[in-house]
Amino acid sequence: MTSQQPAPQQPVVPPEPKSATTPVITLKWWHLLITVVLVAAVSVGCTLLVTTLTKTKSEPSAEQKAQQSFEAPDSKPEEEPEIPQAETSDRGFLIKRTGDESALLKQDGKTRVASWTLTGIEVGATCTSSYAEPPQNGHYVTLSFDVNTYEDLIQVHGYPLSLTGNQWQYYLADGTLWNGTPTSTSTYSCLADTDTLSNQIGASTQASGKIVFDLPTTDGILAFSDDGWRSGWEYPLKEHPTA
Repeated sequence: MTSQQPAPQQPVVPPEPKSATTPVITLKWWHLLITVVLVAAVSVGCTLLVTTLTKTKSEPSAEQKAQQSFEAPDSKPEEEPEIPQAETSDRGFLIKRTGDESALLKQDGKTRVASWTLTGIEVGATCTSSYAEPPQNGHYVTLSFDVNTYEDLIQVHGYPLSLTGNQWQYYLADGTLWNGTPTSTSTYSCLADTDTLSNQIGASTQASGKIVFDLPTTDGILAFSDDGWRSGWEYPLKEHPTA
């Protein structure tokens, strides 16, 4: 028996691998233009966002600026100008002339309870009343006043304001106190009632009128005091053109 040898096996040759091919993308010019525009837009947007955030943190809003404008300044307030000292006589009375104001004050030395302003002086005044008499002492002189009183006059002062009567004295030109009474009985009939200042002026009142004096000369000083002559006001006549 003839033995048969198996036929030799043929080597298996693996198939050659297929080469991988990379797809080629062809970009046209308008693709590139769109890409550039998108990149630029994103860059500008980021820049604006950063700028906005920076301004929000650093710059105050319009409302904040308005509030800051009402804030009090850090600097100290300016000092008020000093009030000039009133002119006083050797007797310690305040010297007043036409246009000057005199006043009764509260204890704070500032708040008025009554004030009166000298509006005119008439030396050698002519009487207007039908019952007028010649002056007993030689010369009629009138002082005209505008008066204002305030609501707490009575509470502070104790009684109505009276600028007439025995509160007046007269000093001659050489400073000598005249012993007579500046308001003689004839002064009360010199002027009509409508021209005469009321002798009792209550609180919260405005009044105007004249006070008549009967004096031996016209170049002296009329002095008024409302507190027993501890203080008062002086009205020089010698400076008046008709004195």
